[in-house]
Amino acid sequence: YLDPFVNYVTSHGMQHSVKGRVHRQEFDNDNDQSNSNTTLHGEYQVQQRVEALGDLVYTAGVVARGVTSEAALYSGESDGNNTSSNTAAYLQLDKKFFGTLSLSGGVRYEQFRVNEDEASQPVFRAGATYQLLEATFLRASYGQGFRFPTIGERYIRTAVGQLNIYPNPELRPETSWNLEGGIKQGFKIGRFMGYLDAVVFQQEFEDYVEFTFGQWGEFSVANLFGLGFKSVNTGGARVSGYEFELTGKGAIGNTEIMVLAGYTHTLPISTTPDYVYAELPEAPVYIKPPPTYHNTSSDPTDDILKYRVQDLFRADVQATYKRLMGGVSVRYNSHVQNIDLIFVELDESTSPVVRLDTGVSEWMDTHRSGDTLLDARIGYELSKGTRVAFIVNNLTNVKYALRPLSSEAMRSMQVQLSVEL
Repeated sequence: YLDPFVNYVTSHGMQHSVKGRVHRQEFDNDNDQSNSNTTLHGEYQVQQRVEALGDLVYTAGVVARGVTSEAALYSGESDGNNTSSNTAAYLQLDKKFFGTLSLSGGVRYEQFRVNEDEASQPVFRAGATYQLLEATFLRASYGQGFRFPTIGERYIRTAVGQLNIYPNPELRPETSWNLEGGIKQGFKIGRFMGYLDAVVFQQEFEDYVEFTFGQWGEFSVANLFGLGFKSVNTGGARVSGYEFELTGKGAIGNTEIMVLAGYTHTLPISTTPDYVYAELPEAPVYIKPPPTYHNTSSDPTDDILKYRVQDLFRADVQATYKRLMGGVSVRYNSHVQNIDLIFVELDESTSPVVRLDTGVSEWMDTHRSGDTLLDARIGYELSKGTRVAFIVNNLTNVKYALRPLSSEAMRSMQVQLSVEL
């Protein structure tokens, strides 16, 4: 890769920035999995503070990005040679009022192209921050999203064991909007100071893209009756939730203490659970009905989306005494409630032809309460700018998986030497 850039500031304070990237990758794999791609990226941005308009700052720019890919893996509905491009222009205005209110607004026009398919759309964003008291800040923001399907989502064709992965060149762009509101409160208690941040959010999706199971191919025993996975537009979805974060530092005697903690809860649901989101191919026999969220979900209770971890907790405490440092962190992840129903059906199947014995059915039944992980570290400053540390991740060696059939890392230990130059 090569990343050239130029920054220039005029005598009037106007900032010009040019960033580029040339990136080439080649992977030489067996089983028709070799692939290569070239990416060219460029961006020009200009920023100016306009004092005459009351401390207004405007930022504008243009972006161009192009990718050329050669891969047998992405040969669905193409010869494996695919191109994609993204061009955009944007403008953002930021202004302060009365020293306590900051407003921001912007627009970005996006244009995407993958091979001969093209789509374009403007997206808008706006935000505000208000200093209510000396250490109390309120904020709110609104933003739109526009995501064009990737080369992989549209043209992948491969197999994982018996299961086929099918392309979908007709995949439509995914659009969304996001609304967020929060409050940040600073505090000081004795020698300890920090802030508490709380936020609520909601994001709505249309033409939501999911990698999901169905009968997409030709009906035959060799083809597993056309069963497999494909990226499809499954209708509407909503992700709402709230988040708390605590950050602080202080001292107990001669020992410095730093604390960082956060909790996130989300409610990710399908807003169109009975929407038939794909047509079945012509076949003499249909193994599965036309797919909806309900009939492809292992547990559609409350319309929770598949493979979603709804509760996350993180906490880290570090103490430093002279040259000695020690810390411990706690991580909690709740278990997914809903996965693709087919994994459970294949695991429980009594047919010798259509069976995939993975143990996922028992795993989903017995894993309901989530996993708590502990990490620890201790370090010593040998000299100014030089420190050695011993780090242990997953201290209690918990066997866990954020998603079924995807085991996460067991306990690991490492010695680290850090030198500042």
